[in-house]
Amino acid sequence: FVKQAQLPNGWEERIEPETKECYFFDTNTDKVYYTLPSTDLIDGKNSGWHHIPGEHFEKHYPYNMRCRHILVKHNESATGDTYRQGCTSRSKEQALKKISSARARISNGEMKFDELARIISNCCSARNGGDLGRFKLTQMTEDFEREVLRLKIHELSPVFETRAGYHIVLRLP
Repeated sequence: FVKQAQLPNGWEERIEPETKECYFFDTNTDKVYYTLPSTDLIDGKNSGWHHIPGEHFEKHYPYNMRCRHILVKHNESATGDTYRQGCTSRSKEQALKKISSARARISNGEMKFDELARIISNCCSARNGGDLGRFKLTQMTEDFEREVLRLKIHELSPVFETRAGYHIVLRLP
């Protein structure tokens, strides 16, 4: 733990209950940091994370986050239960191809995210267009939350993998 006297005013050191990972929470701005930023960044003298232009890993978000997501499972996915039948017989390569194609269709405007989620997502959120509703930090898996936190509002994620399968996420306000 960091000594409380070393933290800026309004900052708290917190522990994520499931993974026991330490993070820092700025109660003044509602920003979460996974490493303690430099004093220049805390004081607002620099933009960017560790003074690297364009690398903004600190994220401002309401304590409750919201996103839509599409999950494509495969035969190596950790959880066998699925919203749709037959998806656990596909290979990782087939799943990756399917989710990559879906992302391309959304990016080029061929289909809206929620429409495609209803058609292909293997998550029960598919019936809501992939909308997971509001969730708090630590309600989802850590690797999933990290991807959501990296996104700006209305930004589409790259394809990423968790134990559940391959995902794409659209961050919502």
